[in-house]
Amino acid sequence: MGIIMFSNEGMGRLQAALNDTRNAEGELLSLVPMIAEIAAGNSCAQFFADYFYRQNKGQSTLDRVGNLLPILDENGYSVALGVEAAGRTRPREMCSVPQDCVIALVSECCVHLEVFRSPYGEQGELEDSRAVENGYTEVLKRGCALFLDGKRDHIVAWSKRAYVTLVVSRQAFGRHLITRHDSQTGQAIYATAASQHLSRLQHACEYIANFGDVKLIPVLQKLLRHPAHFIRWKAIEALLNVDLDIGLRALDALRDDPHPHIMAAANTAWTQLQQGNTACR
Repeated sequence: MGIIMFSNEGMGRLQAALNDTRNAEGELLSLVPMIAEIAAGNSCAQFFADYFYRQNKGQSTLDRVGNLLPILDENGYSVALGVEAAGRTRPREMCSVPQDCVIALVSECCVHLEVFRSPYGEQGELEDSRAVENGYTEVLKRGCALFLDGKRDHIVAWSKRAYVTLVVSRQAFGRHLITRHDSQTGQAIYATAASQHLSRLQHACEYIANFGDVKLIPVLQKLLRHPAHFIRWKAIEALLNVDLDIGLRALDALRDDPHPHIMAAANTAWTQLQQGNTACR
């Protein structure tokens, strides 16, 4: 979906502020009061209602939950409106926040929000096997805004009604993985790619591995240097399927990978492959 032209005074102020804001940690926090003011006004709610009324062909504007409507991109930040589903009980799963963001409630309702924090600071890529700890609880009302830390925060939210949020996020320095944790125990359940781009890279590696296209070996070798650790591992798996000799040389290099999960997996796979080669002789 393309960027929607949103022409009103409040959004114009936000766009100008984002243009002047350094795309650096902590800068987004300074915009919380402005974002709250915009969410409390009528322009966000009216724009959202008009858009979803057209999309739903005249039906209830909040039927299409789970949608995210991009409004604009500015200076490394994105602005969007989204709809979340209603639920009278506290969800069993919480979700990590993929990027630094400010969320503000546009709807006339109350949203219960619990924020959990990773106890290991900025080592977000290690979180898929560790529990998170409860940080604080908020009850958001219309016009309330909250900053969420993309390196540490996980949220669980619920409301009796479906609701609309205004979301302003910092596009840089996000997580590579979105993790799901049990909201009762804080224990990790599973993890998924944090963006469509990363998900497509995963599927591309699987495609190359299945079809064994040797012409795509340079693509896999380039992905061995990808900043997302699980993409590096997908590339290794594909290389080992396409060309064993090239794959083994790449696997040997990954035995010193900076990510401990990849280093451990590479050393285990290396040992197993070496034992397998010895047994065949």
